[in-house]
Amino acid sequence: MSSPDGLGPAVADCARRLDAAVSAGALEGLPAEGVRRLFAAAVRAHVATREAGVELPAFLPEDGVTATEAAAAAQALLDAAGLNPFELTMWSRLGRL
Repeated sequence: MSSPDGLGPAVADCARRLDAAVSAGALEGLPAEGVRRLFAAAVRAHVATREAGVELPAFLPEDGVTATEAAAAAQALLDAAGLNPFELTMWSRLGRL
């Protein structure tokens, strides 16, 4: 997959800078609306990439996402989509997510 308009380096830079801010606890200037929109865009991009036939894990061990963070993000996704864990299980049985 090629990156439109040099988006690849910008995404990598944004991820690096956001990770650094989270690690430093420097979130005071980070707008919640921006985080929400970035998360939504990342979810759509992840699904579109997988639908294009590219195997893409949500993250790798070296990304440092904890089990708590993964569970919190998964619950936030379910809540935002109006789904519960039972519905997710049923949906996943219909085919590959």
